[in-house]
This record gives sequence, structure tokens and C-alpha cells, in this order.
Amino acid sequence: MSYSHKDDKWARWLLKALEAYRVPRHLVGTEGGNGTVPAKLTRIFRDREELAAGAHLDAKIQEALEQSQTLLVVCSPNAVHSYGVNQEIELFRQMRGDEHIFYIIKDGEPHAEARGFDPDLECFPKALLDHSLETTTAYGVPLAADARAKGDGKKMALLKVIAGILGVNLDTLVRRDLQRRQRRLWGFMVAATAGMMLTTALATQAYLASKTAEEALEHAQRQQDEAESLISYIADDLGRQLWRRGHVDILEAMSSRILDHYDGQNSPDMGPKEIARKVRGLAMLARSQLFKGDTSVLGDRIAELRTVTLEVMQKHPVDTTVLQTHLNTLKLLSDIRLTDGRYEEARSLIEERISTAERLYSLEPERHPDDRMEIGNALIDLAWVYAHPFQRTDEAYEMIKKGLAIRIAVGLLPRNVDSYYRLQNVAGGYHHLSSIQEITEPLAVSIASRQKCLDTYLERQQLSPNQLIYQMLRFRFHNEMAELLLHAGRIPEAKDFLNKGQTNLKKLLENDPENYRYLVMVGRADLIRGQILMVEGEWQKAQAALSKALDLLDAQHKNSVETLDATNWLMTAETLHALAQANQGNLADAETSLVQVEGDIHSLPQRFFQSIFGRKMLSIHMNAQAEIAAMQGNTELARSLRLQLVDKLGERWRQSHPVVRFELMKAYIKTANQAAALEIAKNLKAIGFARTDFLNAIAELDQHTQNQIASAGKS
Repeated sequence: MSYSHKDDKWARWLLKALEAYRVPRHLVGTEGGNGTVPAKLTRIFRDREELAAGAHLDAKIQEALEQSQTLLVVCSPNAVHSYGVNQEIELFRQMRGDEHIFYIIKDGEPHAEARGFDPDLECFPKALLDHSLETTTAYGVPLAADARAKGDGKKMALLKVIAGILGVNLDTLVRRDLQRRQRRLWGFMVAATAGMMLTTALATQAYLASKTAEEALEHAQRQQDEAESLISYIADDLGRQLWRRGHVDILEAMSSRILDHYDGQNSPDMGPKEIARKVRGLAMLARSQLFKGDTSVLGDRIAELRTVTLEVMQKHPVDTTVLQTHLNTLKLLSDIRLTDGRYEEARSLIEERISTAERLYSLEPERHPDDRMEIGNALIDLAWVYAHPFQRTDEAYEMIKKGLAIRIAVGLLPRNVDSYYRLQNVAGGYHHLSSIQEITEPLAVSIASRQKCLDTYLERQQLSPNQLIYQMLRFRFHNEMAELLLHAGRIPEAKDFLNKGQTNLKKLLENDPENYRYLVMVGRADLIRGQILMVEGEWQKAQAALSKALDLLDAQHKNSVETLDATNWLMTAETLHALAQANQGNLADAETSLVQVEGDIHSLPQRFFQSIFGRKMLSIHMNAQAEIAAMQGNTELARSLRLQLVDKLGERWRQSHPVVRFELMKAYIKTANQAAALEIAKNLKAIGFARTDFLNAIAELDQHTQNQIASAGKS
């Protein structure tokens, strides 16, 4: 495996994935294009040292190349500038020829300049520039695998690489992989359905033998209704549980089977119930696709279905099932448009949701509390469109308060007072309220709302103590509380919440060790622990905590690009880890780490920086870059970075997260804009921001101000 050592983490993931792959049993021992097919790929050489420009490959690498049947090149802009990667390709080409060189694209663009992209994005090393994505081996396997989200994706790219190394047909591995997934799916479902199917079959046989054709038809219709009911259960209750537990592969397989069923029917012939079930199947698929960050095809399907539901609404204007189905379609489509960064379209869709929900509620106000709850939920979704890309936080705050008020009112209806329904919706409402209050209110107000969120989730957990999902939600929000308390300067309390939350999340992991959500939350707890230790000046301990966070967050990030939050936490952990290194004198390592983070940040879609938390991460990163540059004596670069930060985020600081305000304040101090720094400092004091590093910055600001006064007096 040949790669730039700036891509070391990605290469380690690839190596582990290759070594963990189990070759289909029927292929083991057969003759592939590269010899006898083994049971596992275990003899893979990965050089751990970077080769300096002008140097020669050492004997160890030359020997490994001589003994290797294939060469796998990890292509990226980093690889383009790696002298060693080019040397290894050239030497291997002389030994075994081009047909045994495979390459997997990590990021960047192949033939960038020729295709009109920035030349700096080129991912093919110079030695591979005469290759193309379409070149294949004699047995039909592409030499290039594109692991980017817009290419093959990591899963298919991995299978392409394995097929090439083994010298087998790619379709064989793809079919085998699908069969493995289906076996997992049916193993999960068969226990629940086998008994019902057997009973139904026997009953149907007896029934058909004794009844007339008309009665048989009625019986068949009842059986169809029961099957449709089972589909509803899978699409709704079971689908939600799988999503919450992170079992996305099973979720995707199940949703695909449901959609295959309904795609076989013509939409004009489908009634309101069938369309509703198809929408729920799409909802399941949407969860898995949003988890992977791949929404292109799904968005088109749901947009087409929205047209269908609008037509059905015109035929059945007072059918509550039709209206609810249209609401669900709008919810799916608006979520996808938000993921794609199409914010104006998302806002329009959510506003349509609100008007449709109000229409549904007006038809039968007492029919079901969900009808009114839909209005509250849509208001909260609309609020975050206003808050994230448009930074209209005051309007967003009002919408969230209205949405929460509706959730509370519905929860207080006599039929809901002691229900799960009230508790989980109200708890989630307080989560949203606390999150927006971090920006619009003093920290004490946000902390109080967060405590209400935790208390309500505790009530919900006590109603069903064996359902781990509610324990996860409760202990997840211990992280948010710990971070709030850190900003408020209440570090002992922050540590207590953090320790309790992380300890219990680890217990949940014992029952479900591969659960993506649990792992991410444990990693985030280590990130916050690292931040607390940095504020306390415990740089070595902070680096250790941040290393743990990186190990968990990075491993999970490679499996999915589920949310902006997870990406934000990973980039923040990488940045703070570099800063901790620098504060211990390891400036070279810190600079190398920051270069890697910078590359990762540049590869992020623009929508990431149109979120509250994306801007928060960016402010931390840019100031960390400036601090490390200053430690290296590069004061001009440090000043330039701070001015860039001010230019990017300074104009709307009042609508930004308190951490962004603090980072801006530090930048203003270092660039001698004392008036701007003082204005932000007063604001942060007023909201109760009291971190130790903030208080230290206040002291520095006071000293600067005194020095300016003294200088003015002398002049």
C-alpha cells in the first residue's frame, strides 16, 4: 500500500478493512487473476516512514515491492506531493507493469486541471496521470476505485479494490456482500414473522377448501390487510428503533424491500393507505441515506411523490390520512433539502408543512393530538432554518418557544398526562430551547432549560427502564450540560455531569458495542473533558483525553457522514489536540496536525459553515492556527489569520455562539482593536461566560487598555 503519510489515518482504516474482509467461501482456493484466492488478505505491506525528496527507497521497501503481487495507491492531493509515492509507483511499474497497480481515490479530483478544477485538487500522483477511471483489468475490474461520497462510496470502493487484488469478478463480491446483508436482515425478522406466516398459511388452506370463491376473495383481502399492517409496523416502530440503535444496514435493506413492493404498483392505482405506506418506506430509506450523506437519488424520488400526494389531496381534500401522508412527505423532502444546503427551498417546504398541519388540525381538532403536535414540530424545524444559515436567532427563539408551548399543551391533555408521548416530546422541546438560549439568553437560563430536559428524560426512562434508547438520550445530554457549565465557569459541576454521562454511556455500549450513536457520544465526552483540562492548563492530560476522542470520533466518521454535529466534534478535537501539542513545545507535530485538519475543513461542503456549530468550530480552528503561528515566531501569519477570522465572523457576532464571540474577542485583542474586544467582553460578562481562559483574556485586555492610556498620556 502506497500513500502519503498525511493520509495515515485513512490508510490505517483501509488496511484494517482489507485485513478484516472474509473472502466468499466458494472462491477460496480457486484460481484468480493473481493466483490462488486466499481466505483473507493478510500479507499487506504498509511503509510507516515518509521518504524525503531526492532520497532512494530503502532495501526494506524495495524488497516488499519485489514480493508484492499488486500495488495499491491511495490517491489524494497529499499523495501528489509525496516523493515516496511516485517513486514506489515507478519502481513497481518496472517490476510488474501497470496492470497490477490499483488505486483508490480518497479525496481531490482526478485530472483536475484538464477537467476545469483547481490544479491543487489533483489527486493522481504524477506517475499515474496517464490513467483514467475507466481503465479495467482483463477480468473486468476497474483499476481505480473512487471512495468519495460522490463516487463509488467507501463500501463499493473497498469491494473494487478487493476484487482487483484477488483477481476475481467484482459482481461476485457485490452479490456476496448483498447476500450477507440480507441474511442479517432476515435473521432479524424471521423470528418475529415465522410463526405468524405458518399459522396464516394453514388457516388459509383450510379456509379456501371450505368456502366459496367470494368468501375466499374476502379472506385473501384480509390477509393482504394483515401483510400491509406488518409493513406498517416495520416502517414505523421497528424502523425507528433500528435508526436509534444505529443499525443502518438492516434499516436500508428493509426499506428497499418495502419500496420494491410499492414500486411494483402504479401510483395512479394506489389508494391513500398504499401511498402512506410507501412514504413511510421512503422515510426509513431517508434515515439510512442521510446517515451516509447521500441524498441525490432519494430527493428526486420524494419530490415526485410530493406531486402525487398533492394530486391525491385534491381528490380527497378532507381525508386525514392523505393530509398526514403529505405532511410526512414534506418533512422528508425538507430534511433532504437542508442536507443539500438548499435553505430557501427547505424554508418554503416547512412553511407548507405548517399550513398543511393547521388544515389537518382544523378538520377534527379532537381526533388525535398528533395533528396539533405537527404544527409545533414544524415550527421548531423552521426555527433552526432561521437560526443556522440565516442567523436570525431572535425569530428562531420565538418559534421554538411556540413549538414547545404546543408540545406542553398537547402533553397536558387528560389522555396524555402520564404517557410516554408527553414526556419524550416535551424533553426534546426543552433540548431545542436550551440550545437556542445559548445564543439569545444568559447561560443560567440555558442551563435551567437543559436541566428540565434531563429531568423530563429521567421521567421517561423510569416509565420504561429496559428501553436503552431513553437512557442514551438522557446521558447524551449530560455532555451538553457539562459544556454549558464549563462556559459558566462551574467546572466541578461540569466534571460531575461528564463523568456520570460517560460512565453510563459506556455501560450501554456493553450491550451494543457497535452502536454508532453510543460511540460518538462517548467520544464527544472525551472532547469536552479535553476542553476542561485545557482551560485548567493541564495540557498533557488534555492531549490524552483528546486522543481518546479522536480515536472514537474518527473511526465512526469513516463509517458515516451522518450529521454536521459529528463532523464538527471531530474537527474540533483535531484542532484542540494540535493546540495541546503546541503548548507542550511540540510545534512541529502541532503544525503537521493542523495541516491535516485544514485539508479536511477545505473538503467540507459550504453548508457546514452555514450552521451555528460549524462557525463555532471554524473560529476555534482559525484562532488555534494563529496561536501556533505566533508560537513559531510568525507574527505576520498570526495577524493575518486573526484578521481573516474577524472578516468571516465578526459582523454578526451577536447572533453567534458564545464561543465564537470569545474567539473573536481574543482575535481583536491580538490585532489591537481594543474597542471591539471590550464590547464583546462586556457582552460575555453579561451572559455569565466565566471560563478561566476568558478571565485571563479580560486581564490581558485590561493591561492593553492601560498601556494605551499610558502611551496617550506620554504623547
